[in-house]
Amino acid sequence: MTERCIQFIYLLALETSCESSAKICKYLGIRTSGDSVIRMILDYADQHPTPVCGECIGVEDFAYKKGRNYRTVIVNEKDHNIIDILEGCDGKALKEWLKQNKQVRTVTRDRSSAYAKVIAEELPDAIQIADRFHLHQNLMECVKDILNTKLPAYIKIPKGGSSKISERQMEVPVVDDTEVSDSKKNTDRIEPCESIYSAGELERHKFYEEIMQLNVAEYSNRKIAMLLKASKNTVSKVIKSNID
Repeated sequence: MTERCIQFIYLLALETSCESSAKICKYLGIRTSGDSVIRMILDYADQHPTPVCGECIGVEDFAYKKGRNYRTVIVNEKDHNIIDILEGCDGKALKEWLKQNKQVRTVTRDRSSAYAKVIAEELPDAIQIADRFHLHQNLMECVKDILNTKLPAYIKIPKGGSSKISERQMEVPVVDDTEVSDSKKNTDRIEPCESIYSAGELERHKFYEEIMQLNVAEYSNRKIAMLLKASKNTVSKVIKSNID
């Protein structure tokens, strides 16, 4: 097998896998096996020198088998080539590696506390940077926290018309038509939360309100379901959520 053919199989295996590259080679008329491809990769790696580590590196963990076998990969940020692969992801192997590479000044990593602690101990002057994925994750968590504080998680109608509502709940007031004249209803009545809730959400709130009003009037769940043309399970869930 020529050197050019070996390099082709090597690159093919890196893009797919050893077994997949062996199958592809079979269709191309190249007789080889997955084990042979592994040996080619190991021999090819031994023939090439270890990549030089610069001042800026990236550290990340990956799993051979999720929940069991983990490794730590170190990447050169300048050319994105892999520098080394270490055992485990608890930071012990990384600590030993950093002792031999004191020239590192910048480390891009995930939010692992083990990595952060090891880097701070061995390279106290190094700058630690969160990678792009985790920056986006942090941003989305902040957005969710803000939305949770500004918008209610659900609408809960208090039993018996009580006006005591928690900060994360909201009650849409009901205007009694017998107490407000037709002319005044058209001008003074304001639909609450119109800028926040859609028409469908307001309709659903009205539906929940009707269920609770019938429940206060001591109608059974089956009777409420028949009157509102809803399922008994839905009626039970609405009543239970508001009682709880």
